Amino acid sequence: MKHLHFPSRQLLASYEVQQSIWDFVEEAQACCPYADHDKAFLKALQLKIEDAVQDSEEPDVVNSFAELYASLISQSSDSNRKKFDGYYWIRYTLPWNELSIDLPDETTDVLEKPNVLADEGCTGHRTWEAALRFASLITAPEILKHVHGKKVLELGSGTGIVSLLSFKLGASHVLATDGDAGAVERIERSYARNISTKGHSRGRAKLRQDCGKTLLSSKTFLWGSDVQILDDPFHDATNGFDTVFAADVIYERSSQPDLVKTLKDFLVLNASTFVLVSATARNEETLSQFKDLCLASGLVVCGFELANNVPDFQDQTGFFHSPNADVRFYRLALANN
Repeated sequence: MKHLHFPSRQLLASYEVQQSIWDFVEEAQACCPYADHDKAFLKALQLKIEDAVQDSEEPDVVNSFAELYASLISQSSDSNRKKFDGYYWIRYTLPWNELSIDLPDETTDVLEKPNVLADEGCTGHRTWEAALRFASLITAPEILKHVHGKKVLELGSGTGIVSLLSFKLGASHVLATDGDAGAVERIERSYARNISTKGHSRGRAKLRQDCGKTLLSSKTFLWGSDVQILDDPFHDATNGFDTVFAADVIYERSSQPDLVKTLKDFLVLNASTFVLVSATARNEETLSQFKDLCLASGLVVCGFELANNVPDFQDQTGFFHSPNADVRFYRLALANN
């Protein structure tokens, strides 16, 4: 809880502010069952409000928070986890002040395992810093032009948040891919939830098909495989994709050769494809190997300066993430193009 920024004591003493927070908590409760970290948040919030109102004669909602916290403590967290196979719906807010277009809704729900760092042989448990930074970045006009009205592919989609956001930002077609079938299944569930429960203006009826073409889909795909099989959902195996995104995908050295091959194959299919890759700088040698492999494969690797403009945490309005995380962005292109 040490990284949370609560309203000031003066604000929390206001009944109107408390009621607004309570309304939000009630909405979140209806959205999904609480995980352990939610209980910790509620307890911290309850204590903050109790401290703020101890000398106040105004009405307050402390009892409501206390009753909710008590009911959550009494519930079996094991039964909650079993119901969702250990995954919870996590809701992210889009950075509203950075959007240049109107959206039918400003939140995105994805399935995550908040308390799990990693499981061997499986991806897509969490939305990591590089993906959150990526999602924040593509709302900027300089990137949005490569999304709105474009065919977008995401490699190593994980929770699918970048693909979902691309769809909401007006991509004509979006295909999320991951090498783990479980991750792809969860992405499908996230698609259905975000479209069917939020009244998206593009409509559930248009989710699967529009004029014979799939708008939003997901597929298991292993890097190094034939990339042309991924065009099948769009019935267009000749022009490739307009945009290829890949967030936090180069942390394993052993998988980099296949990843680089796949990225080059997309550019060979369509040299004008906008390819953008992000990576958290965990190990400089790993990043250097990726760039060396790209250069050896005939690809140009360019840094993306726009990605360095990260607002401080308190100034962020959505996809909240640490501005201190060292996330690198690389744009790729064919060397002879």
